[in-house]
Amino acid sequence: MKKFLVCMLLSVTSIAVAQKVVFKKGKVLYDKVPIANVEDKKGVYTISTLENEPVIIADPRITNERLFYVRVNLPEDNEKVLLVPPTHKKFSMSKAKIVIDEFTFGTYKIFTPQGIDKEAAKAIMTYDDSAFREKLKKNNQAYADLEGYAKEFKEQKWKFNDFGEFGKDENGKFVVYGKIKRYKDSGGMNVVYDIYFYDNTTKSFFIVGKWNEKRDRMFVLNNGETYFLPDAYSLPDFSLDMDSLAKAMVYLTKR
Repeated sequence: MKKFLVCMLLSVTSIAVAQKVVFKKGKVLYDKVPIANVEDKKGVYTISTLENEPVIIADPRITNERLFYVRVNLPEDNEKVLLVPPTHKKFSMSKAKIVIDEFTFGTYKIFTPQGIDKEAAKAIMTYDDSAFREKLKKNNQAYADLEGYAKEFKEQKWKFNDFGEFGKDENGKFVVYGKIKRYKDSGGMNVVYDIYFYDNTTKSFFIVGKWNEKRDRMFVLNNGETYFLPDAYSLPDFSLDMDSLAKAMVYLTKR
């Protein structure tokens, strides 16, 4: 009972802390006290002092796979734009909340009880975003590639039947080339896809590759080839005809 009460207290405290800073009616409120002005133009936030001196411009972005970051620049230098990934552990689909949490709980604490920390705003512009830009580039390319693989699956006339098998219509009948098995791992949280080929000699299936949500969403083939396939296209609770990740796996193994 004591442990339960402690957990409840920590939970309530956490919620209270998270609610310290809000945007309301053009103001940044810290514990209900105005510390700055905020102007929202289509999800781009200009943060200014209470004397209307612009301090920083924040443009929060949310990509696929819950990857989010903030494009920031200083009002006096519109040419220099940095991409800052979250330096805290919170996630939100609210753009305002992303900015609030990053500037309150992140490395660069711009929102303070005393007002805006201008030095923190300047310090954020020294962040080296080259590694994150490269990660974002690879992530975007992976999405484009997977969509292309799924398109090739259709163009090459691959099909799934109701038994999880894939194949093609040949001479008036469906010829099985393999199958895909989708399931949850022993923990019940992580989705796994196994792909099998059909051996006409032994009349049996043998595994040739595996995609594991927990293993960095990598599709690993038995021959050593690996492909990053985003889990946003994984639909394990729907038919295989609707599952672009499954289609991509078939194309990559049979191309």
